Amino acid sequence: MGREIGSTEYTRSQRTRYRRELRRNLDLFESFLDTAEFVDEGTVGVELEMNLARTDTMAPALISDLVLEDLDDEAYVHEIGRFNLEANLPVTHPEGSGLRELEQELAEKIDRADVAAQARGARVIPVGHLPTITEELFATDEWRAPGARYEALERTVLEARGEEIALRIEGEGKGRGLDVTFDSIAPESACTSMQLHLQVPPEQFADAWNAAQAIAGPQVALAANSPFLLGKRLWHETRIPTFVQALDTRPPEYEAQGVRPRVWFGERWITSMFDLFEENVRLFPALIPELREMAEEPLLTEGSSPACTS
Repeated sequence: MGREIGSTEYTRSQRTRYRRELRRNLDLFESFLDTAEFVDEGTVGVELEMNLARTDTMAPALISDLVLEDLDDEAYVHEIGRFNLEANLPVTHPEGSGLRELEQELAEKIDRADVAAQARGARVIPVGHLPTITEELFATDEWRAPGARYEALERTVLEARGEEIALRIEGEGKGRGLDVTFDSIAPESACTSMQLHLQVPPEQFADAWNAAQAIAGPQVALAANSPFLLGKRLWHETRIPTFVQALDTRPPEYEAQGVRPRVWFGERWITSMFDLFEENVRLFPALIPELREMAEEPLLTEGSSPACTS
């Protein structure tokens, strides 16, 4: 999501070529995994997505571009919403006091962003759903951060779905749920989170992934902090159904047929990291079919290693 793209629309021939190249690269990647040598150490990286809220009313503050300009630091980047802000921590080794230092650095990043936001009449709020988000916010394109990749993502999702995005989430008490439609993927911008990126040696990848899947339920239960959306009290952790539905490319008929949604938990344990790449290519058409050469980046070729990107 952090890399800008060159177009917001793609032709049928571009999509066809992208699909062929993706499958070719998947085959090359599989052969690469058989002979590659990887760094045999564990690291942790962090992404923290935050909300910007006006100091006086706590309503969403559509000023992320201004705050980023003031911060002038590559550690802070856009997210899809103009009221979102993302902070990235450099990769670190979690040995010794590493996790405590990670927490301290994260707190410093939040404080610095908050100071910049206060200078613009806002505050930084690291919470799953900002309770003051309203339907009116999503009535125009003002909610969306600048960038072709966000426009392209929205265009592709809506074209694939063929109709408006529907949010239907049960609430507390009869008749208190949410049942609204949007002509955009705007509700996705309401979903913010902290993401830990764990690097492990290849031989430990499958076990680490399967363990992460196994403990996901308790993690969600412990970290639930998004009970409010669009003025409604819904699930304690409403981000999950919101995210699933906001990016759902399936019309209701496809859902009834059992077609998998774009956002899903998976259905099995894996035996190799390749399982995940193969599954994504096999089950889901690309949303943004932009070849790396279109972005003037090197291609993966036979006998070469994938380029490292941040």
